[in-house]
Amino acid sequence: MKICIFSDLHIDFNGKKLGITFEEEFITFVKKKEADCILIAGDISNTVQVTLNFIDLVQNATGIPVYFIPGNHEVWADGEGESTVAIEELAKHPSCLIHHSIELTKEVVIVGDSGWYDYSFIEEMNLLEEDIKGFKDTNWDGRYTHLKLTDKEYLKECLIRIEEKLKQYESKQVILMNHFIPHEDFLIWKSDRFWNLCNAYMGSKKIGECIKRYKNVTHCIFGHTHKRFGCVEKDGCMYICTPLGYYGIEFFEQDLQVILEESCVILEV
Repeated sequence: MKICIFSDLHIDFNGKKLGITFEEEFITFVKKKEADCILIAGDISNTVQVTLNFIDLVQNATGIPVYFIPGNHEVWADGEGESTVAIEELAKHPSCLIHHSIELTKEVVIVGDSGWYDYSFIEEMNLLEEDIKGFKDTNWDGRYTHLKLTDKEYLKECLIRIEEKLKQYESKQVILMNHFIPHEDFLIWKSDRFWNLCNAYMGSKKIGECIKRYKNVTHCIFGHTHKRFGCVEKDGCMYICTPLGYYGIEFFEQDLQVILEESCVILEV
């Protein structure tokens, strides 16, 4: 079985910047790959409806099942608690992995959840939690994400769901997909303190610790960082991170077929 893996497509941003219909380009690409299954690890677009329309369009046009989990961009919203409402709406879609898993074969299962962050990656900076939250609200997407829970509470909720699924499929090979960085080795540190503080919102050590407890997790797919790390093995698990990113920032090639080729990972199971 051939799986095409993507993350951080940002179809609304990239389609507008490139002056193309992203959906058409994407459909052309995956048809050429003759994939049996498509996995997208979040940040398809900035809204619930654009994301769901994209999933439906790709599936209907190709006949290829698409499975996804939300990133932080899908749940951008205005009102208090509205990001939680967005997550719940996305989770209702049969292609979303938050509330169910996919048995690809008798031996292989895809488990997924959005994941989130808990500031654990910057513990050594010894900052007050209220200052980290305040920085997020003024300089990160705290202006756009409005959960009913705190960041730490929502991550805990995600990890409970993930662990329940991992226990359920302990006898099978698991491909785990979440949006956020699961291991500190995938962080980017600079001499810029402002940049380094943003690592608070990149993911959580607890995601990686959870993976480490379950030796049957053979692959972990994630995105969020717009740096393409490729496929990196750690402690018996293959971590896959090849986000598309933003045109004009992470890539400058105008031919989307070329960039999709560079950012797509093919996994054979």
